[in-house]
Amino acid sequence: LDIFRNLGIEFRKKKNKQATAGHTTTNTTSFSTVDLIDSVQKAAQEAVEQFHQVVDHTKQLEKHLSAFKSHASTANRATAKVEALLADNPNKTVLIKALRNNARDAQQLRLELDL
Repeated sequence: LDIFRNLGIEFRKKKNKQATAGHTTTNTTSFSTVDLIDSVQKAAQEAVEQFHQVVDHTKQLEKHLSAFKSHASTANRATAKVEALLADNPNKTVLIKALRNNARDAQQLRLELDL
């Protein structure tokens, strides 16, 4: 019964009175099968609803990840174009090095996301 309580399933207790040799005993606990089935069905329905929420959130995350990968790819292409434009000007070597480092970092991030 502890397993059911941990899942949030409640049981209604019934007190039965039994007469034995002139003594009346109480607090003999029994559980209704209908209550048990209802509780299990309710817990199962809640689990299904939570699963559907997780699926929806996962789909949203996949869309965001796809968009992020697209942006990273666009940034890589833009960096390559800027490098090509600045390559013939020797005064811009510091900028070119920074752009190459950014492109390398973006490519590494993209590889990690593909894993």
